[in-house]
Amino acid sequence: MVNTPAGLEASIRAGIANISHLEVEDLSDGCGEKFGIICVSESFAGIPLLERHRLVHTSIEESMKTIHAVELKTWTPKQYEKRRSAQ
Repeated sequence: MVNTPAGLEASIRAGIANISHLEVEDLSDGCGEKFGIICVSESFAGIPLLERHRLVHTSIEESMKTIHAVELKTWTPKQYEKRRSAQ
């Protein structure tokens, strides 16, 4: 089974509440083994970075069996807006 951005996005949305922005990009030239994920959720407020990453990994746990690498960025909406305005 090849992982797809759409499949991962559906799993993340099912596993994490209050997502206001989600980007899933295949960084593996189509083989589905490396992804970049930006997940913005109010649910991340007050949660340490490592725990945020665990939440995302748990939501895609089945897919992680065949994924080689995931680059995660997990932010609250306030953190996301701050980064966007700095660009």
